[in-house]
Amino acid sequence: MRALYREMEGILDRIAFGSLWPGFARLPFALYNQTGVWLPGDRILPHDNRFLGNTAITFEGNQVAIWQVPDPEHEDRDTLAAGLVHEMFHAFQQIRKDLRQPMVLDFLEDSVDVEIFRRRALENKMLAEAYRSTSFSRKRERLERFMAYRKDRVSLFGDAARSEFLSETHEGLAEYIGIRTLERIAPDKAMARIEHHLTILTDPGTRLFDVRRMTYTTGAVFALVCEEAGRPVGHDIGAVQETLFELLSADIRPASSDEADPDGEVARLAQSLREERVRAFASFQDSHSQRIEGDFSLAGFDPMNTIRLGDAILGTHFLMLTPAGSNDPLFLQGPVLAELQPGSRTRVRAYLH
Repeated sequence: MRALYREMEGILDRIAFGSLWPGFARLPFALYNQTGVWLPGDRILPHDNRFLGNTAITFEGNQVAIWQVPDPEHEDRDTLAAGLVHEMFHAFQQIRKDLRQPMVLDFLEDSVDVEIFRRRALENKMLAEAYRSTSFSRKRERLERFMAYRKDRVSLFGDAARSEFLSETHEGLAEYIGIRTLERIAPDKAMARIEHHLTILTDPGTRLFDVRRMTYTTGAVFALVCEEAGRPVGHDIGAVQETLFELLSADIRPASSDEADPDGEVARLAQSLREERVRAFASFQDSHSQRIEGDFSLAGFDPMNTIRLGDAILGTHFLMLTPAGSNDPLFLQGPVLAELQPGSRTRVRAYLH
């Protein structure tokens, strides 16, 4: 792991961070596994639950990018370096006190409005068309049509899209920075990642309904297309309140799409998603019978690996629950199911583990 850490230092030394985003600079990083944490200055610490997932955390008073590496020998070096820069950008956002971050609970919902997602699917295909357009004029026209369609959706369905725009600004921009990093160190891998995102836009399957995960794709591709269409994305992070989409679409008027979903694909996908969730919860409940009742608050979860069905939340990686009257959350290794108080988003009445 130490050898991998030094390889990462060498790759990161070659990156001009300021060319990725105005004012962006390299920040400390840590690699970790289940037993240890490797830090700058040849420090190694025992692993603890401060180090969860791939993210940016405050550690010893500083913002640090962290990445889990189960097997150093099989870790793709270029992809790992791009991932670390992605997380360093999150650390940069924190340092700049960027408030444009969504509440992760906003995405932990069970209901699906088919009409909203039908419109999202059309928007996403238009965004992919914009990226693939080879002429500047067509690229710009497709981009502006994407923005007009999206503004029409917002005008019809209210402020629900605000969390989507916030996540594109927070996560989508970091993914954009990761792609720009790959362009500098491994151009073929950058193009492969972009193609992966374009496939998600045009053929998402049930991922269409995972709004938070989709914003990594829509935010990154939107930023890439805007740059190519003469709408620079760089701005003073921490000094503006508008989201990325709001900043770049201020001059665009809403326009409705005449396209439809005649085969009912989105409705079928929504039904498939519902069936997937029912199976996942049923499978868990069939194999876990120990139920602990109490009064807890939901203190933490992995937003990429947590789903909701009715008043129950299933965390495949972990959940953190704080007992009433305590300040010390319980860390529950997944899979774990929490039963919510009816009508509450955070109050938990029991869990199965």
